[in-house]
Amino acid sequence: LGIFGFLWWLAPRHPLVKQMRPAARRYMARFLPAMLLYVAVFEASVWYWLHMHPTGMAAVLAALAPSVPVLFAIRAMLLLLREETDEYLRARGMEEWAMATVLTLGVCTVWGFLDQFEVVPHLPLWAVFPLWAVCIFPAHLIVKKRHS
Repeated sequence: LGIFGFLWWLAPRHPLVKQMRPAARRYMARFLPAMLLYVAVFEASVWYWLHMHPTGMAAVLAALAPSVPVLFAIRAMLLLLREETDEYLRARGMEEWAMATVLTLGVCTVWGFLDQFEVVPHLPLWAVFPLWAVCIFPAHLIVKKRHS
């Protein structure tokens, strides 16, 4: 494991992690490994697709493999809200997620119509989750401003 093993050992001891609420620490312990696994599985799947040229069920499994760690990351997000005991933080999290969802729906709708008329390049559906994750940042700023 090398550097990853060292980072895994070091992370819970970092001062910023010690300041996190228990639910947030559990979230990070679930989410980060899922995302690291996603990167590895995605790279392996792309390599397998490009070099082995699978067909049939092998192609289906290669295509589906990267989605499994992403689903675990989404599960980690849901568990964070369920396990957070502070009602205010849970409500703010839900408001941020709702705002990010609204922003994502708006972008996807506009992009979809532009795509339909071939004005912009086509984006695959798997891009929706990363777009939603990017939308969390402006959603966080909007919700923070509304609550301050």
